Amino acid sequence: MAEAYLGLSNEEVNLAEGARKEAAASGEKIAGAISTRQKISADKVADVLKRVRERQHAVGYEGNYRDWIAKVTPADLQ
Repeated sequence: MAEAYLGLSNEEVNLAEGARKEAAASGEKIAGAISTRQKISADKVADVLKRVRERQHAVGYEGNYRDWIAKVTPADLQ
């Protein structure tokens, strides 16, 4: 089993097949629920994006997550 898992044999191991099937079924259910909902208008999408950009600006986020998180992480957490 360990050799197959590590790819050291020609045997195939499907350890997570059940979890994959369950996740796929959940994803299909979610996609079905979303597809029946009314779409958000372009104006509302633009408003949300504007508010996100304003919040990003307020916290000093300039588009690079790694740089921003390095800048705002307290020294005692590094």
